[in-house]
Amino acid sequence: MKRIRKFARLSLRERCLLIRTATVLGLMRMGLWLFSFRKLVALVRRNRPRARPAEAASPDRIGWAIRVASRYVPGSTCLVQALTGLVLLEGAGLPAHLYIGVARNDESPLQAHAWVKSQGDVIVGGHELHQYVPLLVWEG
Repeated sequence: MKRIRKFARLSLRERCLLIRTATVLGLMRMGLWLFSFRKLVALVRRNRPRARPAEAASPDRIGWAIRVASRYVPGSTCLVQALTGLVLLEGAGLPAHLYIGVARNDESPLQAHAWVKSQGDVIVGGHELHQYVPLLVWEG
């Protein structure tokens, strides 16, 4: 009940952004089950939705929406969140760069992480990035 009241207190624009974000998160999760990463990105690029100017959000609000919605969409890994960020940022006409990096430490042989930057700022996945070496940068 508390979550519903909190959602209801948001502006209409924020509610729409959260619903759109949760939908894209779910689609990206399913897409990674069904397709390879490259195929999914190609499909997204060909068919990405464009936000109308009145609906376009700032990079900060898109990052906020991804962090909130990912708590409620099962399987919202860093890659799913980063792909969602790429879709939403590009759909809003904003620059987007998706990074996939790896790190090695004593506890595990190899760790991978994905994050998205827009206009020089990390929008999604910005924790402990200093330890990751980018292997792939996908520019929007």
